[in-house]
Amino acid sequence: MRSRYTARMDEPNPYQSPMPPEPEVDRARWPFAVRVGLWGIHTRRTAQICLWGAVAVAIIGFTLSAGDTLNAGNQRMLGVGVGFSLAASWYFASIRWVDMNGGWQR
Repeated sequence: MRSRYTARMDEPNPYQSPMPPEPEVDRARWPFAVRVGLWGIHTRRTAQICLWGAVAVAIIGFTLSAGDTLNAGNQRMLGVGVGFSLAASWYFASIRWVDMNGGWQR
């Protein structure tokens, strides 16, 4: 005797993606600087959000540091601007390397 639920087992799951899963990207072949720069970031979109966030914080830091450079608060903001501009350039270089060598997870 056949169960009435076996027919449903053969039907496709409407909640499952019809596309096969993407294979994992082998990050072991990436240079160390790229792996560290994109640590915890798996998609290009997330990397670009981090890049533009760093650019925004760098601009804010440079803007707030304008004026009396002998003031300690202004020097801190200058440090924030320099630090985040370095981070933004690192993100940019890492994103570019992955774009040129093909390796983003979708």
